[in-house]
Amino acid sequence: MLKTRIKTGAILTVVVLLFLHFSYLPYVLNIFAALLGVIGTYELFRAANCTDKRLPMWSALILVTVLPFVMPLVPGNRLIISVFLMIALFLFFILVLRIESLSFEGVWKPLATSLTVSVLYSSIPILRDEKCGFYYVCLVVLTSVITEVAAYFIGKSIGKHKIAPKVSPGKTVEGCLGGSAVTCILVLILSIVVSKWKGIEIHYVPFICYIILASLIGQIGDLSMSLIKRSAGIKDFGNLMPGHGGVLDRFDSQLFIAPFTLLFCTFLFPFLG
Repeated sequence: MLKTRIKTGAILTVVVLLFLHFSYLPYVLNIFAALLGVIGTYELFRAANCTDKRLPMWSALILVTVLPFVMPLVPGNRLIISVFLMIALFLFFILVLRIESLSFEGVWKPLATSLTVSVLYSSIPILRDEKCGFYYVCLVVLTSVITEVAAYFIGKSIGKHKIAPKVSPGKTVEGCLGGSAVTCILVLILSIVVSKWKGIEIHYVPFICYIILASLIGQIGDLSMSLIKRSAGIKDFGNLMPGHGGVLDRFDSQLFIAPFTLLFCTFLFPFLG
């Protein structure tokens, strides 16, 4: 399984790097966000056993295809994204306490979830248009990937205390905190190197705060998708990516980190300049 994950991860890395490389072109990241939203929406409807509900499913698919192109043009889009992110976080902490009685049945649940997913993914092209937007998007990818890998191996090695055993039995406190610590160190080192190379100014205090918070909130995104899977009674959202599952299995942490990065830079401190 580990070899399969590595092979698939290598292919995904190439795909993501291609999107990043050409992200300066119009609509490239809008297309990327739309693809994530469309595939994720289908995965959600399949998890809810509602793929036979053609009208709501196709309505959702059309909506999530259009949203990443429309959201960047909507006045106050950052406020809208912040509201969706806050609601998603609030619901996670409420629903995790009711995991034993949760069910992902009914059309409205995948419909509402797909809308939220699409709005949050729409923050990616908006973030790219910020000053130093390319580097912010790279930070989203780096933070999510390093956190996941580090948390996995640290949790496997020394993890003893489960975070939410009924939601995701494999995740531990040691893995969570260790993953964030490793991410903070590695991302900081890489950022210093890139800043010297490209002449980018880094405001280190808010930057370190951002890395720690982004790493933690990305893990909440991971747990949120695990919460849906447990309530739907499935192991993975799909098998599109062998060893990783579906889009919502692989791009779950980015789902929360991308909007958080946008909102941190908008409402708190744009730490790159």
